[in-house]
Amino acid sequence: MREIKFRAWDKKKKIMLPGSSIWKCDFREYNTGDYAIMQYIGFKNICQGDKCRLTFNEFYSNHHFSIDEGGILVGVVKMVDCMWVVMTDDKSEIPFYDIINGEIDVEVIGNIYEGES
Repeated sequence: MREIKFRAWDKKKKIMLPGSSIWKCDFREYNTGDYAIMQYIGFKNICQGDKCRLTFNEFYSNHHFSIDEGGILVGVVKMVDCMWVVMTDDKSEIPFYDIINGEIDVEVIGNIYEGES
């Protein structure tokens, strides 16, 4: 069984807290609305809310769209219908099972709170 890990964005301090810091807080003393809790997805240290650049090393197609070899898409990691996906601005979804099992390279370029690197 895989370990389930989390991180949190402190909305007041504007800093990212690693999972070990989250559980040291006594949330009874805090408004949990002050934190955005994000789960790691269990692949390459990628977390919910991460912005990812996908590079397609072969033609790819699913029920949302298709893209040629060499194509690049950028999107945000989200949970949709009980599965992890990268969702683009136009709401196209690339499930992580396709990324893991296909010829798709993934690179984390930032997150929705801290911007891009």
